[in-house]
Amino acid sequence: MHVLLRCDAGGASGFGHLVRCLALAEEAVARGHRVSVEGDIAGDLALAQVAAAGARRGPAPEADVVHTDSYRPDWAYPDGVLRSCAADGPFGRRPADLLVDQTLGAQDEPAPPGGVALLGSRYVALRRRVLAHRDPARRPAAQVRSVLVVLGGTDPLGLAPAVSRLVRRAAPSARIAVVANARTRAELEQLPGPVRVLDPVADLAAVMIEHDLVVSAAGTATWELACLRVPMLLVRAVANQAAGYQRMLDRGAALGLGTAADLDSAAALEAVRRAVSDAQLRRSMVERAAALVDGLGSWRVVGAWEALLQAHARRPDPPRLTAPPTGRLTARPATAADAELLWRWRNDPGTRAMSRQRGEVQLADHLAWLRDSLGRPDRLLLVVEDGGSPVGTVRWDRLAGQGWQVSITVDPGRRGQGLGAAVLAAGEVALRAKDPTGPRLAGVHETNEASYRLFLRAGYLPDLPPDRDGFRRLRKS
Repeated sequence: MHVLLRCDAGGASGFGHLVRCLALAEEAVARGHRVSVEGDIAGDLALAQVAAAGARRGPAPEADVVHTDSYRPDWAYPDGVLRSCAADGPFGRRPADLLVDQTLGAQDEPAPPGGVALLGSRYVALRRRVLAHRDPARRPAAQVRSVLVVLGGTDPLGLAPAVSRLVRRAAPSARIAVVANARTRAELEQLPGPVRVLDPVADLAAVMIEHDLVVSAAGTATWELACLRVPMLLVRAVANQAAGYQRMLDRGAALGLGTAADLDSAAALEAVRRAVSDAQLRRSMVERAAALVDGLGSWRVVGAWEALLQAHARRPDPPRLTAPPTGRLTARPATAADAELLWRWRNDPGTRAMSRQRGEVQLADHLAWLRDSLGRPDRLLLVVEDGGSPVGTVRWDRLAGQGWQVSITVDPGRRGQGLGAAVLAAGEVALRAKDPTGPRLAGVHETNEASYRLFLRAGYLPDLPPDRDGFRRLRKS
């Protein structure tokens, strides 16, 4: 797979676009793919980071995937590629085969029409140098002795002096470090008290974890701080940060200082004082923020590119329906009368070979399991029929806070007839009446390529790497 990443590193929020692209570049390169980057990328720091990610500069007319992370409206996709698009709510959104919007809470908004959408903070793309500094045991310091101010990778709006003055008023004895640019450096060096002025750095995560509190623009650094478990105060520097900023505050994952116009307000001053003085508040913010980012966002997005390319590739020998279904398959709730049929299907050697529990099940144990299953509100057990004749079964188990996980079995006597997709579709229709919107999950063993492809074609995408038993999880939103 050859991936072309298109982004801009200039403007008020451009560096964040580049950082997101480089996180995806690192993941793709680590998985053996070629990556090219093009766009308005200038400056020694930006160019060095592109090279360090293993990507090359310039267009890639032979690319299989083109991923655009920019608000420029004039970038069109070439023909014959998988079109991927990063957006921040409505900003940067364009027609594509795959939309990635890592805005917190995006999964709760109406999905955009067309294509596949990866929505919410589970798709936050973080660079490997950030993940390398992640420590699940890190706890906020009992006292705030040092504060870092970082307003974007290069502080394009020049907000660092105003924010630093605010911090000095609220925390007179704290050491302050500020990431400056050429325009703000002189002013920052005139601030009273201990102030350390820093040049923009490639490994900002290493600087963040050295401080007890960080004041940041509500962009890409928000997710890095959440991952690193560092307490944060956020500034809504530009309009595209509004939704994410407010949702972080609503979740109790950060305190907010408002916009640039609010930095001299009493509310902003009080927010800094609270963050500095309340250790329990800092601990609570860190725990809430860390729960939003699991570090697998880049893995999921690159996995989606691979899966979508694989799902739509032409198969060399498509299966033939030797006994085609007579019509649309339908699913009905299982009953006690289905016990022996389901037991035989469960104990079929082909079924057991791809199951977590591979041993044979005794009939008495199966009957007890069935009685329990039929009475459980967190399980939906279905029999799928073709013209009144059972051809498969679908079981849905609700995983608390995650969605419904599916398990399907096709009648062993009907395997090889291409019924799997239809059985799954019938099961999804039945579940929709119970839960119209919840995510659908599937656990597929890494050796079961036929089942993996079936779920890919049904819209399920990689969600978790293989566990210790070799089962990888897929997700359909």
